[in-house]
Amino acid sequence: MIAGVVVVIVAAIAAHYLGLDWTRVQQTISDCWEFTKSNPWALFLAIIILPALPFPMSLLLGAVGVAWNGWPLWQACAVAMLGVALNMTWTYFVAAYPARKLIDRWLKYTKFTIPELGRKDYIGLIFLLRATPGIPLFIHNYILGFLRVPFFVYLPLSIFITSFYVVGIVMTSSSVATAASGNADGSGVWLKIATGIGLLVLAVFITKRIRKHYSANTSTDDKTALIEKEEDESETPKSEPIPERFTTPKPQAPASKSDSSPGKYKSDNNRVVLPPKPED
Repeated sequence: MIAGVVVVIVAAIAAHYLGLDWTRVQQTISDCWEFTKSNPWALFLAIIILPALPFPMSLLLGAVGVAWNGWPLWQACAVAMLGVALNMTWTYFVAAYPARKLIDRWLKYTKFTIPELGRKDYIGLIFLLRATPGIPLFIHNYILGFLRVPFFVYLPLSIFITSFYVVGIVMTSSSVATAASGNADGSGVWLKIATGIGLLVLAVFITKRIRKHYSANTSTDDKTALIEKEEDESETPKSEPIPERFTTPKPQAPASKSDSSPGKYKSDNNRVVLPPKPED
């Protein structure tokens, strides 16, 4: 949701500094909005295609709640979730096959390789990415597809985590649109707004707990692996030093008579050795 607000603010600032006719810009946006409201398929296609680019999904989901305000709430949420699932599907396969093959071809000329993930690793990575706020949806999809996380694990877990945000945003925006239009039925619309916001808060809480759980498990596994490694090293028998009495003495270099110094001998390392004194 924050990303959508940022996009709107940046677009407004860019239009101002580029000297665009603000009245014409507003008219264009109004025409697009009317077209979207009268053609629900256009917004559905936008949900499938646009978030593959740096375009915030939250902005489209907010538009769903307003444009499809006349639909039953469950139907608007279901269609929006279907569009999100289709977006996560095709971006996954693009990253997993064409993009992955291209990167593999480049990496053949380097010493780097793409890591292979184990079962715990890819489940933890899905929760880590999906549960971290602020990361755009297309980055999640491309990273998970590029690493080839198993699709039948990737999609159900992604839908489960994302569905809280989808339902919360659609419900909140739809209820706000109903209240703003003056068609509110007493306290019912405010209850829907509170429910939508509550779902968003619940989604943040659940994903935070899940991320903390997997982070704790990862650190525990690392500590266990380190302890096992230390135990293996301690159990490995170390070679004891051999006593000197069992060692073979090193051969001594024979002394050679020095021609320059009579009565003295030199060994091979040029050390002067005096001859032994005769006994009396």
